[in-house]
Amino acid sequence: MTEDRSDSSSVGTKRDSLVITRQDLDWAESEGLVARGKASVLWEGLQSRHEGETKFNLLNIVWYGGSTMVILALMWILSLVAKTPQMLTVMSLAYMAGFAGIGWFLSRDIRTRVPGGLLTTLAVVMTPVVGLSLMEATNVSMMGTSQQFILELATIFAGVLALQFVRFPFITAPIYASLWFMAMTLTDSFLLGGLGWMSNQHLLVTIGFGSMVLIISYLVDRRTREDFSFWGYFFGMLMVWGAWSFMDRGGELGNFIYFLGNVAFMVASAMLRRKVFLVFGSIGAIWYLGYLAYDIFADSVMFPVALLAIGVGVIYSGIMYRKHGHKLENAIHSLVKK
Repeated sequence: MTEDRSDSSSVGTKRDSLVITRQDLDWAESEGLVARGKASVLWEGLQSRHEGETKFNLLNIVWYGGSTMVILALMWILSLVAKTPQMLTVMSLAYMAGFAGIGWFLSRDIRTRVPGGLLTTLAVVMTPVVGLSLMEATNVSMMGTSQQFILELATIFAGVLALQFVRFPFITAPIYASLWFMAMTLTDSFLLGGLGWMSNQHLLVTIGFGSMVLIISYLVDRRTREDFSFWGYFFGMLMVWGAWSFMDRGGELGNFIYFLGNVAFMVASAMLRRKVFLVFGSIGAIWYLGYLAYDIFADSVMFPVALLAIGVGVIYSGIMYRKHGHKLENAIHSLVKK
């Protein structure tokens, strides 16, 4: 799932992206703005360019939902049929090979690029299942740090290898997830053993690693034809914002800094033209304002009034952003470029 990305070469008051329909091209052709007979060629070319992009439309939701059901069903079948470690290994390898082969074949056609990429991603996701079954088949029953590290490294390698054959951004999702698990595994083993994954120390490690993922995503952003940075931004924000939201922030000052951080995320959304920052930042900011209203007006009839005021303010802010958001984004871009 990719976000709208717009690269404007100049700062102005007009929007730098526009939804164009086939009727618009036919109109342009009738007005002489497009050469006679070229509207169809242009439309087919634009379709070919954007056909494989994974956006929130009905067809892609069907494909993503179907892929989820496929992996759940096959895991269920594995649990019912594979009664021995050897059989589990053979079946999981067969699944991986089938997903990889069919996915590569479908990805060669732009019209079936999305299901092809999803099947290739499922092949990568099968890597730890194959690894676990091989360990069990070879009597490696104790899941220690080295075994976890091997499984995570194998999944990363499988994802990188898959990207060499199928250029599909969602394949980076299991890579980022495995990198995070690897960071937590190594941290738990060598630095913070026994503290638990929800301790403040582990959450700080998660924030640090998420920040690194965000930096990498920024460096990759707009440097490839495919949007390989989207899932990096998503997982990076999920780690940074999620860990920051669940950790002990040390009282009111820490909560206020958390609020300022979420406001900074919303500003970053305008600078980078990435809505994922706006989503996480707005959720965190709204939570803080609600918490503040409850803390100040606890057990008071003014609490619902304050909550109502915050809700109306949020809706009004959304309306203003819808009307003038592009001006704000252009202004921020002009400041950054100076």
